[in-house]
Amino acid sequence: MKGMLGVLALIALFTLRTAAAEPVERIVWGEVVEVIPITETIAHRRADSCDDGRPVGASLAATLRWDLRPECVRRDNVRTLGYRVSYRWDGRTYVRQMDKKPGRRVPLLVKIAAVDESR
Repeated sequence: MKGMLGVLALIALFTLRTAAAEPVERIVWGEVVEVIPITETIAHRRADSCDDGRPVGASLAATLRWDLRPECVRRDNVRTLGYRVSYRWDGRTYVRQMDKKPGRRVPLLVKIAAVDESR
């Protein structure tokens, strides 16, 4: 019986040491400090016909009316590619790019493992 208890104790000790060596993953929350949109501007050229037939000698109002035709006004499209996010966790500030705009906090996956002191 004593021998069996000794074997069980050794198995339990080995299991505990093996389990302690495995990294543990935890989800923690970082506080968002700053969010900067990363954008791209796409400029649309005015139609070539907008430069032809400009009224010569017409009044200023007539020239503006001709020049501000809907098909001749330049329109720029701005597209958001992502966000540069600064967040704080454990007393340090980190920066990363994210596809979506975060809220006040961001989830972080932290791996915790014992350090082998013999190295």
